[in-house]
Amino acid sequence: MKLPLRERRKIQTALDIQRATLALAQEVGFDHVTTEAIAERAGISPRTFFNYYTNKEAAAVGIKPHFPEDALNLIANGTGAICADLYTALGIHLDQLVDSGDIIEAIGELWRENSRIRWLMDEVIEEMSGDLETALATRQPDMSPQLRKALATWAMNCAGTAIKSWVRKDDATLSDALARSWKVQQDLACFLAA
Repeated sequence: MKLPLRERRKIQTALDIQRATLALAQEVGFDHVTTEAIAERAGISPRTFFNYYTNKEAAAVGIKPHFPEDALNLIANGTGAICADLYTALGIHLDQLVDSGDIIEAIGELWRENSRIRWLMDEVIEEMSGDLETALATRQPDMSPQLRKALATWAMNCAGTAIKSWVRKDDATLSDALARSWKVQQDLACFLAA
């Protein structure tokens, strides 16, 4: 489904602000970045900046990544093997990141340097993991909450490993990176079960 023009423009402005924030952080260091400098770099007013983000940390993180509804629906209501549906759902999620390699790489650098960015990204990952847990609870209501949490955390780690591999250019595509990460996880599970 194609978004209306107004919504696409809002998303583009949010991305422009995020990219301006990340570029300035690389140039002058995140501690020296101001919201005024971000607004100027993005070609907007400071007031417009605050219509999108509450502070420079939020602007660096940008629009919070999330699992698309069709991915969560597949996990919650899929009829295939849960392993296959979870893999497909992770692929759907990663597909939406394909055009964001520069953003992911820059956030990764900030994540290593800035505890506030690290905390915000950890919150985003925890929220996404919670969404997976909820979908798993719908599909498998008899699964223990601890197992649901472990499976959701495992899936998020698998996706995170794929993203890191792709950003490092170890894999040509996110799909390749996910396939490799998934294979390693399957091999590990087989090793532990043996």
